[in-house]
Amino acid sequence: MLLDERCLKLLQEIVTRPDSSWNQLQQNLRLSRRQLAYALDKINAWLTCEKLPEIEYRRREGFVFPPVLKEKVQSMLSPVQREEYVWSSRERARLILLSLLTTKETWSLIHASSFLQVSRNTALSDIKEAKRIAAQAGVDLIYSRMEGYLLTGPEWQQRKLMRWLVLHALEQKNGEVLLTKVLEQDREVPYSGVRSCLERVERDLQVRYTDEHLLQLTYMLQFLGKRLERKCLICWDEAEWEEIARTEEYRVSRHLLGELAPDGLSEEAFRTEQAYIAFQLLVTNVFSQKEKPMQEIAAAMVGEFERIACISLAEKDHLASLIAMHLYSAYYRIKYDLEMQNPLLDVILRENEALHYLVKKCVIPFQNRVGKPVPEGEMAYFTMHFGGWLRRQGLELTSRPKAVVVCPNGIAISNLLTHVLRELFPDILFLDVLTVRQFFSGRIKCDIVFSTVYLRTDCKFFIVKPILSWEEKARLRSEVSREIYGFPANREQLVKVMDVIEQYADIHDRAGLSKALASLFAPNHFTPPFKKESKKPMLNELITEQTIQLRTRAADWKEAIRLAAKPLIDSGSIEERYVTAMIESINQLGPYVVLAPKVAIPHARPEHGVNQLSMSFLRLREAVLFPQNKAVHLIFVLAAADNESHLLALAQLSELLAKEEEIERLIQAETTEEVMNMINHYSKGDMQR
Repeated sequence: MLLDERCLKLLQEIVTRPDSSWNQLQQNLRLSRRQLAYALDKINAWLTCEKLPEIEYRRREGFVFPPVLKEKVQSMLSPVQREEYVWSSRERARLILLSLLTTKETWSLIHASSFLQVSRNTALSDIKEAKRIAAQAGVDLIYSRMEGYLLTGPEWQQRKLMRWLVLHALEQKNGEVLLTKVLEQDREVPYSGVRSCLERVERDLQVRYTDEHLLQLTYMLQFLGKRLERKCLICWDEAEWEEIARTEEYRVSRHLLGELAPDGLSEEAFRTEQAYIAFQLLVTNVFSQKEKPMQEIAAAMVGEFERIACISLAEKDHLASLIAMHLYSAYYRIKYDLEMQNPLLDVILRENEALHYLVKKCVIPFQNRVGKPVPEGEMAYFTMHFGGWLRRQGLELTSRPKAVVVCPNGIAISNLLTHVLRELFPDILFLDVLTVRQFFSGRIKCDIVFSTVYLRTDCKFFIVKPILSWEEKARLRSEVSREIYGFPANREQLVKVMDVIEQYADIHDRAGLSKALASLFAPNHFTPPFKKESKKPMLNELITEQTIQLRTRAADWKEAIRLAAKPLIDSGSIEERYVTAMIESINQLGPYVVLAPKVAIPHARPEHGVNQLSMSFLRLREAVLFPQNKAVHLIFVLAAADNESHLLALAQLSELLAKEEEIERLIQAETTEEVMNMINHYSKGDMQR
């Protein structure tokens, strides 16, 4: 009697973890209670045949079995003992596909039954399962009376299927047995020189493959050799692999192909297959000490992660180098639609949900480079890199309160508000800025919600204005401190903190400590975790005498926006369609651009006609009514080229607009010079008051 795959897995789980409960076994093996009981009955029947005591389950002790069973299981799971292994239906389906991809023989039902050592009915069922797997890869498994069973479809898709089958086989305990069984159909020791050729590649490229990746490449190239023997050549336009031809991997692939290629291969076909082998090398992760082509992008990802997570990473150049190595291979996998399986994807998403969400926002520079979205499996590997680095530093994002910002006031204002809140609360992890509709979709789990509009939510909720004055920032900080941490940042609380410290420590400078704590707890005290980027224009670099207009009236709000935008159109900073986009946006969403009494900051998305970052200002003595009867005297047109470069100028403008008396001064201004004096006063790079 022989055991199937399910029984072997259960037996291994019991032997290695005898204290497992039935519920744990169900979860680990993804089996029902009935399936587990049936498998255990089969195992005990096998033990009886082997003249060994049966396995017992005792509630307090767990599974009880004879010590000799552990050694027996290890022997059975060794690939050397392949005659003792019974293929599962899934493994038999994969054997069929691999055989059809490589063998020169005609495959009939009788052939399948003999090859798999099962009945014809079982073989027919396995062929049906193989057909389903092939269809998912874009390959058809068909039957012809003359040719028997065969696979049809583009060679690229058939090779993707072959690669997937090889990789999945090697994830199994007896994967090498399965692959060797197929390879030895026609030839006893196929392509014995492949392994040594790959080791030469490592030396030539000054890289190192992990043992796992070296094994994967060895088998994939052996199967490719069988494919080439059948004259199944890839149809790949040279223009598509021109980038690959410029790599070092392409150069070293010639020797590898020489080991695999049959006689009579044309020079054109040889170069195409050489590019394909180079592609296989490029998509395999390596360790390398050479300069990484993706180093700059990796550094940008690390910097963006630091910014949005409000933390500082140690040895970030080393982290960027590790990420760059992964980016180099990921670039080719994503560009050529080669999916990379990540067996830990579900665990990563479950245990590092917030971290994964932040990492997805950091990969934008890489996504722009490759020109395609980054799949979840690849994204999860980046999450592993960042998560591992955080743990190495003793940092855990999971312990920090998680917040979102809900703001229907457009991208520019939303980004500014998030920027201010991140600086105000550096200990809170801000995940994203959302519209009301996105928030209620429930796609992000959070603890805190900051919103410019009232929302019904079970999270801790704080209402904020799009533009916050210093007094409002102080009030908000005190409110959040009380709600989240249980104490307000005030003098009375400071005295209590000093008393607690004094109970457990000697204070040598009470006045100095008191002053330091007062500064730390001050409601309006916040320290940005990083220096601001060197080139974010200040307000007076964007609003100049050339972009200021002082007028008495406008026909309506649409005319007012057109007038305000005219200096930017005249200078070529924006296109006419940007003005149209601003007006259409207000028609659709309402007066979301009216951010303070008497003030509007109309804007649209950069792709709607922004040629460069710019701002303009229009003052109207007589108010113009925006939708919902919002009276506006001051219109600042903002043309943002990205999500970041305008934030300093907009933050300085918000400082100005946070004071009613300053708004009134702008309305009453007589000259452009008077306006510029006010603009210059608030244009301070350090944003000091």
